[in-house]
Amino acid sequence: MRSPIMFVRTAFLGWVALIAATPPGAMAAAPGYQLIASLHGSDGGLPFYGAPAVDNSGNVYLATRVGGANGAGAVVMVAPGQAPAVLHDFNSADGADPYGGVLYDQSTGRIFGTACEGGAYGYGVLFELDPGGAYQVLHDFDHANDGDCPIDAPTLDAEGNLYGVAYEGGGNSGGTIWEQPAGGAFTVLHTFGGDFDGLNPVARLIRSKRGTLYGVTGGGGNGTIFSIIPGGAYATLHTFDPPNEGAVPEGFLTLDKAGNLYGTTSTGGSSGGGTVYKLAPDGSFTVIHAFAPDSGGTYPASSVVLLKNKLYGTTSSYGDADCSCGTVFAAGLDGSYTVLHAFTGYNGGHDGSAPYAGLSVGPHHYLYGDTYQGGTDAYGTVFQLKPPKR
Repeated sequence: MRSPIMFVRTAFLGWVALIAATPPGAMAAAPGYQLIASLHGSDGGLPFYGAPAVDNSGNVYLATRVGGANGAGAVVMVAPGQAPAVLHDFNSADGADPYGGVLYDQSTGRIFGTACEGGAYGYGVLFELDPGGAYQVLHDFDHANDGDCPIDAPTLDAEGNLYGVAYEGGGNSGGTIWEQPAGGAFTVLHTFGGDFDGLNPVARLIRSKRGTLYGVTGGGGNGTIFSIIPGGAYATLHTFDPPNEGAVPEGFLTLDKAGNLYGTTSTGGSSGGGTVYKLAPDGSFTVIHAFAPDSGGTYPASSVVLLKNKLYGTTSSYGDADCSCGTVFAAGLDGSYTVLHAFTGYNGGHDGSAPYAGLSVGPHHYLYGDTYQGGTDAYGTVFQLKPPKR
């Protein structure tokens, strides 16, 4: 099956598989960390980019790349104290291999997401799952016109319009930004095609209160941050300088009330392990933290969430010395940095390994996430973490 080439990540995935087999260390789980569930394959497995969704009752929703009844992935719900429940099994004809998280609409209970493959043309789908369990393909991607391999969950506005990205394809083959209007026809808002506007968008869009959409590309030089107004102009806001700022952003952005954008790069920076950064409305760029291959974790592939003056996220590798399975971290806007949990496990340490996805905020400001590997059957885990008091 075709998969998108995530630049430097392709080689890194194989490396993670090797280090994941290392026997886990004896590091105890950090205070506040709680394993919610292990995935077993039959209920889906290997949740990848994006972030899980959480409703007001603490139920967690995610999409898995593999597993389920047909081996093509699944949409899964994990309720507090319950085993994972499959809400939908992909069957290739209705989608396969979802590469990101899902969107849960709190007001209606609907779930929206994308699958990178499958559908009528084999290039992925946009889907909806209603509260009663009815599954509907909203759009089949056709590669040449509207894109190929839609990545991560869509963004929903107050009128019910959905916005998202496709990793490749479209008229210039570099991916697309698209809109699925409520009750209307699918529209391509922008086609990527070169170094000037970036290539290969790799994460969901975020939306400001004024309707501007923000996102990142992993290619076109060393990655970009962009904005687009639906029906209006596209703008490249920043192009990354690898030695100083990092390179290859893979997680979606976070926007604060002042208009600052926050995110991570998966490589580059002063120590080569990626960065946490801030882009201000005036265009000024600040590295908040540079990752190194050490106990602090490295190679973040995730978004960050902002709670008061701290950013919370995950790294996909390093951390525990015996496992190198990744971390959950807090990065202060003042430059402080703390590891909240170092994952210990693949064989015997069942808290998980290689969290590529970011975190979501649930009830009581608890953080929820998932890991790509590890757990009791090596198909990944779902976890909860209570941030320390600030």
